[in-house]
Amino acid sequence: MLKKIVSLKTDRRTLIKYVLLPGIITTFLLLGGVALWRHISDPADAFTEEDWHLYFDQKVVNIALLGFDRTAARDKYYRLYRPDTIMIAAINLDQKSVYIVNIPRDSYVKINGTEGYDKINHSYMYGHDRPGVADPHRSGMETLLKTIEDFLGGIPVHYYVSLDMDGVAEIVDKLGGFYYDVDVEVRANMGRGRLLLEKGYQHLDGKKFLYYVRYRATGGDLERSQRQQQILIAAFRQLRTQGRLNELPGLYRTLKENVETNLSLRQISSLALFGTRVEPDTIKAYVFAGEMQYAPWGNIDALNFWVIDEKARVSLIKEIFGVNVAPLPQISLPGPRKPEEPSEVEESPPPPSSTEPLPSDHRQEIP
Repeated sequence: MLKKIVSLKTDRRTLIKYVLLPGIITTFLLLGGVALWRHISDPADAFTEEDWHLYFDQKVVNIALLGFDRTAARDKYYRLYRPDTIMIAAINLDQKSVYIVNIPRDSYVKINGTEGYDKINHSYMYGHDRPGVADPHRSGMETLLKTIEDFLGGIPVHYYVSLDMDGVAEIVDKLGGFYYDVDVEVRANMGRGRLLLEKGYQHLDGKKFLYYVRYRATGGDLERSQRQQQILIAAFRQLRTQGRLNELPGLYRTLKENVETNLSLRQISSLALFGTRVEPDTIKAYVFAGEMQYAPWGNIDALNFWVIDEKARVSLIKEIFGVNVAPLPQISLPGPRKPEEPSEVEESPPPPSSTEPLPSDHRQEIP
C-alpha cells in the first residue's frame, strides 16, 4: 500500500513537472505571443493619440524625415547644422499606401515664430538661437517642424526621424549596403573634383550611399531630392524582398546616438510590419515645384531661393493629404542687387547666428 502511495505521488510530481508545467508555460507564451502580435500587427493601434477626424477622412500618419549635415569630424569646426533633406512620408493606414514628398532645402518660406522669410532649412537655426530658450536643440526642432506644418497649410506632422550623415552611413553599413544603378557620376567639389562614384549598377556601402544622396552638382536640389526618393524606395524594396524589415526596430536601439525620433519602439515595430504589406511600386514620390529666384541678402548681391509655385503647392497637398488648403499670394523675388542699389536694405533679417559659415551655407561648397 505504501509503495502504491509513493508511486502515486511520484506520478503526480512527474505529471506536474513534465506535462502540466510545460503546458502552462507554453500556453502563456502562446497567449503572450498573440497579444504581442496584436499589439504591433495593426499600426492604427500604435497611433491612438492622433486626432484623425480633425484633418483627414482616413487614418494618416505624417512623419518628417530629416537629414542633417552633421558629422563628428565637423564638430571641430561648426557649432550648428541644418537639415539638407526635408522629406514627409504620409502613411495611410487604411489604404496601405505611402506618399513621399520633398520640400527643397532652399524653399523660400515664412519662418514660424518670426515675421520674416528665409530658406526652410534655416528654420532650425532660428529656433536654436532664439534668446531665452532653455533647450536650444528642442527649440530648433520645434521651429523646424512648425515651419513645415505652416508650409503645408496646417497639415500636422505627427512624428519625425532625424539623422545626421554619420547615422545614415552607419545604418547602411549595418544593413550590409544596397545594390543600386547609379544614374550620375559623382565628383567632389560640386562636380569639379576627384571621382567619388561611377555610374552604373553597383554595391553601395554607407560612404558611397552618402556620396550619392548628398550630390547636387547635377540637377541641383530638385534632382537630388528625386534621386534620394528613388534610392530610398529601392532600399525599401531590397529589405522587403529579403524579409529584413523586421531588423529595423533592433537597429534603432543600437543607433540612438545618431538617430533621433519621437516614435516609440512599438510604433517603429508596427511600421516595420506595415512595410511588409506595402508594394514598393505603389509608393508615390513628389517634390514641391517651383523655380530658382534671387534676391539681395545682407552683403550678398544675389542669394538663391527656391520659390514655390503656389498653385502647384495647393494641388499637391490635396493629392497627398486629401485636404484643401488656402492658397497664398504667389511670391516673386526682385532678383540680384543692381550695382547702384544701397546694400543696407534687406527683405528679411539675416539668420541670428555668428558670421562663421555653416556646412550647408551658401558661402562655401561641400562635396
